[in-house]
Amino acid sequence: MKFLIPICLLFFLYSCKEAKNNLNKKNVTLKLSKKELSKLFKGQELYSIKGIKSNFESKNIRVKSLSSKKDHILHLDFNNLYFEGSKEILLHSNTKYIEVYESLKWYINKNKLIWPKTELLTVNFNQGVKKDFVLFSIPDKETIEYGGKRFVQKLSYLSDKKRFDIEKSEILNMVDYIGCYDYDYESLVLLYFYLKDMKLTVSSSAGVKIIPNPVTNTLEFLLDFSQISIDRKGINFEDYIEEINELKKFDSMKFEKALKIFLEEQDIFENKIQRKNNYKEYIIKGELNLYEDLNLTNVNLKIEPNTKINLFDNSKIIINKGIVSFNGEVDKPIIIKGNGENSIFVSGVDLCSFNYTRFDGLSNWMDDCKVLPSAITIYNSKSIFYNCEFKNNKRGDDMINLFQSKYTFKQCLFNNVLSDAVDSDFSEGEIAETFFSSIGNDAVDCSGSTLKITGSFFEKVSDKAISAGENSNINVTKSKIINSAIGYVSKDGSILNVEGGNEFKDNDLDFAVFMKKPFYKRPSLYFSGEINNYKYLIQEKSIINSKDDVNSLKFLNEVESKLYGNEYGKSSK
Repeated sequence: MKFLIPICLLFFLYSCKEAKNNLNKKNVTLKLSKKELSKLFKGQELYSIKGIKSNFESKNIRVKSLSSKKDHILHLDFNNLYFEGSKEILLHSNTKYIEVYESLKWYINKNKLIWPKTELLTVNFNQGVKKDFVLFSIPDKETIEYGGKRFVQKLSYLSDKKRFDIEKSEILNMVDYIGCYDYDYESLVLLYFYLKDMKLTVSSSAGVKIIPNPVTNTLEFLLDFSQISIDRKGINFEDYIEEINELKKFDSMKFEKALKIFLEEQDIFENKIQRKNNYKEYIIKGELNLYEDLNLTNVNLKIEPNTKINLFDNSKIIINKGIVSFNGEVDKPIIIKGNGENSIFVSGVDLCSFNYTRFDGLSNWMDDCKVLPSAITIYNSKSIFYNCEFKNNKRGDDMINLFQSKYTFKQCLFNNVLSDAVDSDFSEGEIAETFFSSIGNDAVDCSGSTLKITGSFFEKVSDKAISAGENSNINVTKSKIINSAIGYVSKDGSILNVEGGNEFKDNDLDFAVFMKKPFYKRPSLYFSGEINNYKYLIQEKSIINSKDDVNSLKFLNEVESKLYGNEYGKSSK
């Protein structure tokens, strides 16, 4: 048997002669010798089970190999450390995985679908050995949040027990996924094409993780590449659908419709064809009293000047796909008044434009099946708010939540807001010449977002005026924060750039920079002045760029315990 090891090593080394491709590759280092590679791939079974201690990009790991006749597969476990949000990653030598992923990336991005992090790497081993691998993140809470999704639970289907198994949860109560959620058929189309193009099977139904999307009330599907059936022995897409159908009915008509739309959109994307919209015109004018939901799909909605919409009981305005135009004027504004527990939900809309529109007395969406944090929710849409007013919301964590969207607020007013005013999740936006006053929690709270704030005013903010979290990038100029709890916060891998023309006055704390979630990189603060002239809390290892002598700044071992209502700000509970 001893002669097999050098032969297999020669095979591995020969395969390290990389094929030329046009894909971007990241260079990384994995400290394994030729001898250790031999042990992993064709050595004693013990090494593939227990693994070998090693170092990947300066992080201590344990690396194992997964057996395969054709490919080289490495499983890297970071234990309590993280690599770009992942505790575990898989390295696979078959670069066709990245080619198929790239061919489907447009569909993933367009529909904001969840999918494992997929990246092409050149892995540099010891002794000059290097080889291309495809990196896959192993699905978990951290990878889902890092990838831009709100995490509630991670599920899998147990075929022997015919039920969903909760693998990880952020909530205590059991959600009625059978009665309240539908399958995300766009997500299923993605899974179908990926498995089909790669000719893959999974070892069991647990090889596909089910991730509830609490914004859309759909179940998305996430492939766990660590549970791919080696050498194609396992269950295929059709087998999987047959299994989950026993618990919750699979609607073949919805799947076929989603499949047809995919093929049409693929043709548009690949051939750069101008898409034709067949939205039905829907006009609202005068005064409208709603006692039931106004639920519109594929519409060109136009609200005329001087229109008033009164919402009663639990009625909601729900718009899915289309174009939305609230055409208020300076002397003829549009008024949306909540008289009960009323909310607005917009999803997949090409463009929402709100001009001179007043939102008053709204509440977050809350019923037996769906709970959203915001009175107004904008999901996977582009929106523009010009001279709009938001005030007096009655319930919920946010006045408006923009989730995976693009947005602009210009010359708007947020006043007497119960909790957060603007919550930007994994979105891209601009806030200009906007006034925030009497805000119950954060004025602007960003997670995974890019935001530019100019010429805006913040006063009487009970917690953070501007908060950059979870890999956000915020740039602030010519803005003023006064009489508030906390001015600026940068945390969890975020970059906060506070440039010229900004003013601080009478705040309890002006700056806070700290780590809250360990799977993100260090937070950064760039300030055009001297931080020592202001009140601040900065956690050690944070990245600070200012006019201060860096040795004059005081860095603390820990900051979070001083915030959230303990010494500064307001409790988020």
